[in-house]
Amino acid sequence: MSLSSVPVAVLIFYVIKAFELPLAEELGILDKEEERKSDTCLHGGHRADATCFCSPNWAGKRCETPRCQNEGLISGSNCLCPEGFTGRFCQTPICSQKNVDDRSDSGKRTFAIVLEKTKANKRAIHSVADNIREIMEGVTRGNHTWFERYVLLRITSKR
Repeated sequence: MSLSSVPVAVLIFYVIKAFELPLAEELGILDKEEERKSDTCLHGGHRADATCFCSPNWAGKRCETPRCQNEGLISGSNCLCPEGFTGRFCQTPICSQKNVDDRSDSGKRTFAIVLEKTKANKRAIHSVADNIREIMEGVTRGNHTWFERYVLLRITSKR
């Protein structure tokens, strides 16, 4: 076998093995920066020995591949989300139904108190009833028109 029939990549391999690594770098046979880049774990992954341990949303030898959720499709280092989902990894559902009773533009708010009627809460319920004026004064800071609606919801537990 003559030297001219040996592929260049094989020759470089033998040259690197024949010399110490620092000498190979000086000769330009091995670019240390390129070697470092290929050893780097991406997207917050951590290297242990020769293995990258990727953060939850990434996979691959260097953590270069996104893990798309909700049947999203990988496109390079991005996810193409199906209808109804958005986000870097298609993790966020999109609300497709608008609230037909949208009163948010009125600037007014609803004050709701939810009380669980149990024996254990009896003292707390009486405390709310006895102090409701002070509670409302503290919440509205004196602006009694801040709330448009008031709701008291009592739930019964089997405890």
